Amino acid sequence: MEIIKLPRKQRAQERPRIWPPELLHHIEHCLGLPEKAAHQYRIGFCDLEEPTCIFEPTHPGGVVNQIKNGDVQGLKRRLDEGLDADGYNLAGIPLLSLAVVHMQPGCVELLLTYCAFPKTRGYWLVAEPLDYVMPAPLSDSFGHQDAIIRMLINAGSSFCYFNVLDSIFLSDSLDLLRKVVQQPPGLFAKWPNSGYEMILLRVARYGKGCVEIADLIVSMVPEVLEVKTKLGDTALHVALFNSEAESMLKNLLRFRIDLLALNTTNVSALAIAVRKGLVGAVEAMLSR
Repeated sequence: MEIIKLPRKQRAQERPRIWPPELLHHIEHCLGLPEKAAHQYRIGFCDLEEPTCIFEPTHPGGVVNQIKNGDVQGLKRRLDEGLDADGYNLAGIPLLSLAVVHMQPGCVELLLTYCAFPKTRGYWLVAEPLDYVMPAPLSDSFGHQDAIIRMLINAGSSFCYFNVLDSIFLSDSLDLLRKVVQQPPGLFAKWPNSGYEMILLRVARYGKGCVEIADLIVSMVPEVLEVKTKLGDTALHVALFNSEAESMLKNLLRFRIDLLALNTTNVSALAIAVRKGLVGAVEAMLSR
């Protein structure tokens, strides 16, 4: 018996992390993609000598295998035969989350059509389906990300990790950001203790242009301009490690971010730009 139904257990996560640790384990061991943070799963979340993935099928003919392979017609037959769209696999992971993990937009759409709850969580885990999109550094490799994110957000799904926000910034999707920040109770409802204080830093790191996205965030919470990382990096420091560093830096220079701020190693954003040879960034900072 591969699919079971468990009563929903209440749990809470006070502050959002970057990615669900169980997703990192799947990335490393099932997709064969290197991800240093996956190591933390093994040392911090389990003591298995042979790590196993909670998203993988346990039976070649089961519904989880159909989802992994994108067998929409096979999944539809199972649903028509009485399979609960809100079912779980044996590890307690909802079918909708499995469809997201395995990057199958057709299965996501079908499960939503059959009234799968878009905010359902695994029995033991905090993450919702939307949290299981691929991390932004890997998103360029998977073309179905935007479609999955859009479907889930339109269906009313929420999230507990920064992961999906990073993907929205990567695709410069202003309309999606408007929806997630405006969904009750609102992304910044508990500011400065909302858990999303680092949001502009994430834009600086992963954004592609994002002029209007940055404008929206700053207009809602101007205090975000003063937020720094634990190492004292401002958004300007972080932007210099974006793949489109000069464009992102010029975007952020429109705001009142301290250009001369030093991080904990006494390095300014200007010094980093000089060291990296980013001529356009250096000129933009000097001309401000």
